[in-house]
Amino acid sequence: MKSRVSTDSHNDMAPKTVGQYLFDCLKLEGITEIFGVAGDYNFTLLDTLERYNGIKFIEGRNELNSGYASDGYARIKGISALITTFGVGELSASNPIAGANSEHVPIIHIVGSPPEKDQKEHNLMHHTLMDGNFDVFRKMYEQITSYSAVLTPENAMIEIPAAIRIAKEKKQPSVCLSEVICCCIGTSRTIIGFATKSSATTRYTRCIRTYLLKICLML
Repeated sequence: MKSRVSTDSHNDMAPKTVGQYLFDCLKLEGITEIFGVAGDYNFTLLDTLERYNGIKFIEGRNELNSGYASDGYARIKGISALITTFGVGELSASNPIAGANSEHVPIIHIVGSPPEKDQKEHNLMHHTLMDGNFDVFRKMYEQITSYSAVLTPENAMIEIPAAIRIAKEKKQPSVCLSEVICCCIGTSRTIIGFATKSSATTRYTRCIRTYLLKICLML
């Protein structure tokens, strides 16, 4: 059984998962909508968001559109958040993120990433360049953001506030990568892959099937 540590030692609060704590921090900044596109490496995070009160997920047709929507939101409300999947998702969002960086627009970009075990073993995973290198996209984003962090249950309470603070101070995007959204703050790091039976998975699988059916009917 996983040990659970409260996020506030001075109050009798229920333990928080990394995802819950992330949304708590974003909510404190006045963020009530998060833009993005679902992908298998962020399904767990989106399931957490679906159950979270006070923040609504706004699905975009693609990451490029969602990125520019986040840019506009931040210009009006002061800061925004964007959720994409690993590799293909973050690459698609690189144009709006780079633009926000050059025009001093603070965006918190959250990227769902493959399990740590697969990354350490350099396994060939989809949404990658199929070379076992999982750092290439993060290193690219270091050039167009003010701060980047790989979240773990151990460092979440440090890295998430730091990413938000630096994004606000420098008025530039910050990026956070994580595949441990379901782990409680302070627990040992465990591997959380994408949720194959999650409500988000079911919902988006249904959408894909509907879309493919429409294509077949057009042929």
